[in-house]
Amino acid sequence: MASGAEPNGLSRDGQLRSDADGAVIAYTPREPVRFDPAQVYPPRLAAHSNGGWRLSAAERAAPVEPFRSLLEAGYGVLSVDLRGHGERGGTVRLLDDAFAGGDAQIADNARAITEAAPVVAARREPVDSGDAPGATDRGLSGSGAANPLQLAVLEACAELHRKLRRTRTLCTLFLLPLLALAACSPEQAADRAHLGDLADAGPAGKSWRDPQPPADPPANQPPAGPALLARAAEERVYAEGRGRDQANNPEYQALTAPYVVAVLASGGSDPSIAHDPFRVAWSVTRGMEQDVQFRNRYGATMAAKLWGPKQPYTDPVTGVVESGPFPAVLFMPGRFSPSANSLYSGFGGYEGQAQQLAENGYIVLAVGPQGQDGSEYFTPPHPLCDPRGAWTQPQELGLRELGDCAGQEAPFAGFSGDNAALYNTVHELTGDDRPGFLLQAYLEDAAVALDQRAANYDEFQTRFVFAALDGAAFLLSADNPWRGMIDAARVGIVGHSAGGHAALVAGNGDPQQRFKAAVAWDSYGYPPDTVAPRVPTMIQMAERQNEFGPYSEAPPNHLWPPYRAYQRFVAEDQPAMLLTLRGSTHHEWSYVPQVLTNPVSPLQNASSKGAQVGFYYTLAWLDYWLKPSTHRADAQRRLLARRFDASADRSSIGSGTFDFASQSNAPYRIEGEDVADHLSVLFLSQLAFDGAHCNDMQAACEQ
Repeated sequence: MASGAEPNGLSRDGQLRSDADGAVIAYTPREPVRFDPAQVYPPRLAAHSNGGWRLSAAERAAPVEPFRSLLEAGYGVLSVDLRGHGERGGTVRLLDDAFAGGDAQIADNARAITEAAPVVAARREPVDSGDAPGATDRGLSGSGAANPLQLAVLEACAELHRKLRRTRTLCTLFLLPLLALAACSPEQAADRAHLGDLADAGPAGKSWRDPQPPADPPANQPPAGPALLARAAEERVYAEGRGRDQANNPEYQALTAPYVVAVLASGGSDPSIAHDPFRVAWSVTRGMEQDVQFRNRYGATMAAKLWGPKQPYTDPVTGVVESGPFPAVLFMPGRFSPSANSLYSGFGGYEGQAQQLAENGYIVLAVGPQGQDGSEYFTPPHPLCDPRGAWTQPQELGLRELGDCAGQEAPFAGFSGDNAALYNTVHELTGDDRPGFLLQAYLEDAAVALDQRAANYDEFQTRFVFAALDGAAFLLSADNPWRGMIDAARVGIVGHSAGGHAALVAGNGDPQQRFKAAVAWDSYGYPPDTVAPRVPTMIQMAERQNEFGPYSEAPPNHLWPPYRAYQRFVAEDQPAMLLTLRGSTHHEWSYVPQVLTNPVSPLQNASSKGAQVGFYYTLAWLDYWLKPSTHRADAQRRLLARRFDASADRSSIGSGTFDFASQSNAPYRIEGEDVADHLSVLFLSQLAFDGAHCNDMQAACEQ
């Protein structure tokens, strides 16, 4: 068809009877916006959320997302009323295992697309469907529990393959809270296994836990002995810089004093102290923010927050004034004990990072996993605490809930090894697993403790990974009030700690492949082996000085989970970067108030400029993979530079040092400073992407 041809696709309404109970099935097949009978168009099967209805032919003139993008991209779409909705007969059934398998309503819908036919279904799809607009790899993702209804989706795929004789059929199911996407290959059409078996497990025999050979130390690492001990002591002191800066900053002390009073007066429940006092008025002049809520796969109310650039937005790289759509970043916070009343929940500790991304042209959505940051947490006798419920079955990537209720964490499994009894006793006395890990690190080895910690990530990873996948669904849905400002083709994911694990797992394992880049800050879990490296991923890591420092000997890089994860990306030729910040702790990436007077300050302090360095590289990585090609050269320059530029400093307005000349707070700046001075001499920093390779960023690497 000649380019620029007028839209000529048609829609029509139709009905048929369900084989299950004779109920009416109402459907509307729609041709692509520009339709040529000689061309081939892959079909999409679309359903609505609970309480909604299909888009009829009369609504063709102004279809809402996601239909508009699909029709404009060359897809045929079959919109169907679900049971008991719109013009469809029958009774609504949700999470009814006994009924779902026999009803097979999604299979009924699949038959509808084949019988409705000449408009959409009776068209052959190209043999190489990977070149079709928006084509996805195979996989079935559920935003609800795996149950017989999901087997019905496989029935539907098999039916489509049999009747249409496709090499691949793409069936998009916007059905919440049951299913989000099914992309069926001929091999999967015959597969009747559970949801987890559908995930791509990557190259046979590969595991994220696979041992790595010992690595050469960074070029600037002092030799073993007194020189190394002296440098290790220096790095331990360096890791306390932020707390010293706060204590010696009169303006910071004056601004936080009311928050301290409020916390004490409230008995510890007032969360205002969790916000950097220099950032509380950010939205007045520098950007936009909005608190939002959505329902997750289980119907739990999830707390979330949006940040975006001030309008109109002037791009700092190109100088072009823009109004969107913008790339988006899903942000996953670190873990707090679920259902606990934590002062540092509610995203306050991460708002600085989110605000800086927004000022650089990103829409940011932070999502609180169930049980923290204001998100709902189920406890007995809630129906989703029934151990016989469908929620207990494997879901995306084969992950299975291990807690007593949907969205709960599993109980602490305990320590293993020769001293397990001692560590478990410490855990019982303190009610906290961290003292046991610290004791294990000192009595045995830091790497041993981290391996134990990695194993315990299984207890809470579903709480974060499922929150990330459900958050992505909300981010790109019509329920998101900022959806119109987002470019769905340019979405990344960033997270810290357990949230970093979610960024690594969901970013690379999302069956819907919504993410195009990922950044994981200081996460020590191993992804499940159903996840393979798929998207460009940056891994930032701390020396964990507040837990394991000062180091008496050089730590073995090859035993640390982040290093192993990076090597997996390199081995599979997937763009990746590994950064270890100098003199760093687990809290480099989050704001913690008054850390020198905080009762848990030994575990919460950080270096002065670690957050700024981490943000510099995060921004450059996202710009390289998510911004238009006009930004790529500039982003690459920043990633490979030997000195920092001002890209991260432009949005730095938070607490810093005290400037005696101006008698005011001076936000942290890194422009003009040497990269090597801010990277670890104990752990390696490496990169491998688009022809650039460096095994030690402390050295002068050939790019």
